[in-house]
Amino acid sequence: MFLPVALRQHAESRPNAPAFVPAVGPAVSYVELAQRVDSMARWLDRAGIHRHHRVAIVLPAGNDLAMAITTVLCNAVAVPLDPAMPRAEFLELLDALRIDAILTIWGDLAPAQWSARSTCEDSAFGGQSLHVRDAGSRLDDGAQRDTGEALALIVRTSGTTAMPKLVAATHENIAEWGDQMRRRLVLTPDDRSICVSPLHYSQALQTALIAPLFSGGSVAFPPRLDQRDDAADTPRWLDELRPTWLSTGPTFLLNLLERSVAGRDELQHSLRFIQTGGSPLRERTRDQLEKLFKVPVLEAYGMSEGGQAAAEGWDPAHRKPASVGRYDPGRLAIVDDHGLELMAGTVGNIIVRGPALSPGYVVADGSLQPLLDQGWFKTGDLGFISEDGFLSLTGRRKEIINRGGEKIAPLEIDRALGRHPDVQEAAAFAVPHARLGEDVAAAVVLRTGARVSPSELRGFLRGQLAPFKVPHRIHLVKHLAKGSTGKIDRPMIARQVLDGKTLPSIAPGSTLELEIVQLWRRLLQQDSLGPGDDFFASGGDSLLAVQMREELEAILGLKISDTLMLDASTARELAEAIVASDPAADTFLVPLRQSGSRQPLIFVDGDINGGGYYMRRIADQLGEDRPLWMLRPFDATDTPPPPIEVMAGHYLRLMREAGLRPPYLLGGHCNGALLALEVARQAQAAGEQTSLVVMIDPISLNARLTFRLVARAISAVMRLAVRLPERRRELYERAMTSLWNSTRTPLHQQSRNLRTLWDGTANAAERAFDRRMNAYFTAMACHLPGKVHARLVCFIPEESRRRRLYAHHPWTGHGLPVESIHVPGGHLTCVTTEVRPLATKLREILEAY
Repeated sequence: MFLPVALRQHAESRPNAPAFVPAVGPAVSYVELAQRVDSMARWLDRAGIHRHHRVAIVLPAGNDLAMAITTVLCNAVAVPLDPAMPRAEFLELLDALRIDAILTIWGDLAPAQWSARSTCEDSAFGGQSLHVRDAGSRLDDGAQRDTGEALALIVRTSGTTAMPKLVAATHENIAEWGDQMRRRLVLTPDDRSICVSPLHYSQALQTALIAPLFSGGSVAFPPRLDQRDDAADTPRWLDELRPTWLSTGPTFLLNLLERSVAGRDELQHSLRFIQTGGSPLRERTRDQLEKLFKVPVLEAYGMSEGGQAAAEGWDPAHRKPASVGRYDPGRLAIVDDHGLELMAGTVGNIIVRGPALSPGYVVADGSLQPLLDQGWFKTGDLGFISEDGFLSLTGRRKEIINRGGEKIAPLEIDRALGRHPDVQEAAAFAVPHARLGEDVAAAVVLRTGARVSPSELRGFLRGQLAPFKVPHRIHLVKHLAKGSTGKIDRPMIARQVLDGKTLPSIAPGSTLELEIVQLWRRLLQQDSLGPGDDFFASGGDSLLAVQMREELEAILGLKISDTLMLDASTARELAEAIVASDPAADTFLVPLRQSGSRQPLIFVDGDINGGGYYMRRIADQLGEDRPLWMLRPFDATDTPPPPIEVMAGHYLRLMREAGLRPPYLLGGHCNGALLALEVARQAQAAGEQTSLVVMIDPISLNARLTFRLVARAISAVMRLAVRLPERRRELYERAMTSLWNSTRTPLHQQSRNLRTLWDGTANAAERAFDRRMNAYFTAMACHLPGKVHARLVCFIPEESRRRRLYAHHPWTGHGLPVESIHVPGGHLTCVTTEVRPLATKLREILEAY
């Protein structure tokens, strides 16, 4: 039974039953709908438009659009088009489809450039206009005019993996679509769907419009459907329009949970089930929906070309987790690449056949290109059939990622990520790889307030997926690119991630980062790599990762686990992970060498992010007879470090408790040099002698007379103006930090400014790095170095010689005497990759003690 016949039967048997129920205005009964079909027939006939002519329908979403589609396809070939389509694309599509007439509201929606032979209006259709060009050119095939093989509809596919196709549907196809859903969902005349998806695409047409009309039920239309905001008004629609079922995509349902009904314990509605399709629904989303609505949420699998090929029924016997329901035997099969049918449980290509299948695609000359191959349609989807007859999907063939010969379905990764409680949406996709051809990446949208990091997500996935399927790159994004029907657009996501703004390449900020970056540059033969670059995305693979780990273990002198290597894909993340996994990382005073008869050197590590592993290089260069102790920096990840004076006092107590006795030999790098000098000053105040203070590339700004005078003036003002000590300290820190930062050279601030500018794309490691750096900058800004009666030796790297910030002369007067020694390298390389000259000179200096 075709749709025109079904509508006439409903009009005769239930004339006053509602067919369309708009939010505003009276409902349209079946007898009124039948009258509108007849009115449309007369209108089209007067304009010279008959059964074989194609009528583009360009109307806003809602009741009028549904009425137009229904009445036109009963009398001609209905072609619903999106009114928001760009003008150029619209005109091109009209020619490709060989459109004979446009039904629209003349104005912004109508293409002025489209040459119409005549224009006519009909008051019965509320100001709509029919614009006709020469309609006599199309062949009228009288043999098929009144049969099921006559075309009734042309609709666009969603086009998320390729260019959208134009699918033709016959009256027989439409009747099969409606009958399939009526049978599977047990639809009755008492059921009412609610149309919340665009009718320009087949999913909404097949489910929300066609199925109810065949079952004799009704369709409800929310107000301002084309201007809705993430389902925000859905609870009100459900209460006012009283639908019994809702069919839409996962995106709408997710928005419904996140923004419309979040926090509600109950919801007023009359639904008996919800159906979804187009893309997979996350298990947790389904559970949340069923808990809230207390009705089953059913998945379906279908296509524009052939209606629903499988679907879950509301009967529990027709439902199975991770499947899209039962299929019709004989109408769906799983085959290999040679067309041979596969056994149950084996993943293969999904093919379908049957009366629901379209006769073909509309191509450029307006003709139909058949889509069947030996009677079957190749859907392009992959899946398998269980022993008990349920269909499960594993992805699209075109989306399969070929990672060095390993075939990976993105959908499997999507589902695994979706099981993490902090993940709202996820989409895996392929990215180019120099050695593997393709590698796996994923974009993730976190739920509101979640703070999970990419490395934590990778760790979670290792318990869900085989190691080669775990994405080496996980990008945290605000939203996923989707097509107009809400389907995830993986190619677009890949383009956005690969072509979008990323963190600029900045210099390593710690000695450990530098060691890792230098090693990666050599292994990958890329001199431009920085701490934010991805090892695998830059050409690395599992073999190079093994080599990298072995060499790094030799440099650092500690074991690095395979798990840690998989979790961290950038040098900064790996450095963070190495420090965090070191059991001795929380120990302040570390004996690097306890043996030897000479006076021990006590070295304050100033690398707040690097773990002090560079000290192994220095220890190896100083000789077996020199004991060496390292004082590690305070952790500033969660709380700011105490003032320099407090840290130095703590270090001095640890030295005494460890049995280290004066005269002390002290050293330090960067802020560690300031701390070493302050330890010497406090020891001196306690009557303990310090013979030597070695300062490697210390920031000398605080030692300058002008800076000290301004700092004392600020302190004096604070004492006079602010009574509360805590408030006074807070204001003093702000003032000194501002002064310190404004005085530092732009060159020194470059990496910090870049990270601040691009903070929206910085990962968790970047943000943690910045927090620690800024906290230590505040402590350094508020410190004014004192004077000590000790030999003071400043090592100044070549790259710092031209920068006033690291000049040695301000230290004159802080020690007796003050010496300056120039060494090769920069702030970090002088103690890592180019440490030998510095260590040699340091050993010579220590020979006197």
